[in-house]
Amino acid sequence: MKQALLDWASGRVTSWWFPWLLFSMNFLDYFCLVGFLVPPLQALAFTQVRPARGVLICCLCALGGFLGSLSLVTLMDSMGLSPGDSVSPERKAYAADLLKNWGLLAGFINGASPLPNIPLILVAAALEPRDRKSTRLNSSHR
Repeated sequence: MKQALLDWASGRVTSWWFPWLLFSMNFLDYFCLVGFLVPPLQALAFTQVRPARGVLICCLCALGGFLGSLSLVTLMDSMGLSPGDSVSPERKAYAADLLKNWGLLAGFINGASPLPNIPLILVAAALEPRDRKSTRLNSSHR
């Protein structure tokens, strides 16, 4: 399957629509998890296109991801599914602390990794302070 996809794409990376396909895949990744296909297709394109087209592909992929994320948040908010006030101040402070201390590295790992974000979620859970874990476990058993 992977080889068939790469064979198909190798003849199409120079087509006018290929960067827009990657844009669309990054946009849709937030809704149907197809983003794992983008890094191999980008790598293939980078071996066959000029640097200017490579920059166009990178910019469109980033824009697609941003707009997909924004659309998902807007959709969840309009449906009343955003956590909003239901998140405790302690958890908000913990999330802010995680972003402050690990956000740049996590963003780099996420951008460089062809895997979904699940490894970052596991890292965040592993980095949660022990006193927070024991408090959370004790409160869930009540």
